[in-house]
Amino acid sequence: MSQTSGSHVDHPLAFLLPGSSASIIVTLLLVIPLMVTYTAQASRTYFPNLKNARILLLTAHPDDEVMFFAPTVLALTDREAGNHLKVLCLSRGNADGLGELRQRELTESCRRLGLREEDSMCLEDKQLQDGFHSWNSTYIRDMLLRFFTQDDGKAATIDAIVTFDAGGVSNHPNHRSCFEAAKAFADAMHGRVGGAGWEVPVAVYSLTSVNILRKYSGAVDVVASVAMSMFHIITRKDRDKPGWKSFQGQTPKAKERDNIDAKDAGKVVQTGKLSTHLLFVSGLGDWMKSLGAMTQGHKSQMVWFRWGWVSLGRYLWVNDLRRVR
Repeated sequence: MSQTSGSHVDHPLAFLLPGSSASIIVTLLLVIPLMVTYTAQASRTYFPNLKNARILLLTAHPDDEVMFFAPTVLALTDREAGNHLKVLCLSRGNADGLGELRQRELTESCRRLGLREEDSMCLEDKQLQDGFHSWNSTYIRDMLLRFFTQDDGKAATIDAIVTFDAGGVSNHPNHRSCFEAAKAFADAMHGRVGGAGWEVPVAVYSLTSVNILRKYSGAVDVVASVAMSMFHIITRKDRDKPGWKSFQGQTPKAKERDNIDAKDAGKVVQTGKLSTHLLFVSGLGDWMKSLGAMTQGHKSQMVWFRWGWVSLGRYLWVNDLRRVR
């Protein structure tokens, strides 16, 4: 039976026609990653960075390095930056009896993020067991003083520490203990080099905690983070120190970073080139790399709610850091 002249047959792809809700969603899914990728490239040129520095990423559990700090790790391990990044994880995350496995997973995740095996370390210490309780920050500080100083503790072998902030991003007390310990270490080194009137010899940068809406807004939060960073720059909040565009250390480039001379320790802070704010944005390619580091590196942790984190979480896309010491 033939159709009447007034009849209408929907095209199977009509839902993609301009103006439809589906077309708007598809457009956003295509446009947002492209915009973020462009922003990621621009951020490395126009925003402050760390270069030619010896940096410690201090975390509490295996998987923190990717779930929270992936954009930072990828930016700092870029060979053009010339940094030497080490990851120190204070526990093996043994709350479920998977400590040995999770330690191996940390190594694999760090490898996928650009670190060498010898540059990631995971501790097994009775005083630092995974759990929803605070750790003794003085105990951790003293450990850091043993691990990362030389010349009888008078010189640091690192230029900066990156860790959580006072809120711990997820409010986990182990995360917050990392923050307190990093500050305590920097303060202890400050006292050893002269105290008041002297530059703090080890900079401490903390990862900013955000509200739950921003936390699960994925790549969309890049817009808010970039806008806030631009505000800091425009209002000169990052220009009150010389060299605000970068932390330009005195240590060698990447190809020479394994042979850092002891006499260079502490020189970096004498230049005063320390930004008070850092922003690291991952493009689509870096986000995919981070996704692989989490899903393939930390397979034991990929329960349902972590799929939600890697799918919707903003910390795989953007890290904004504040200097607290």
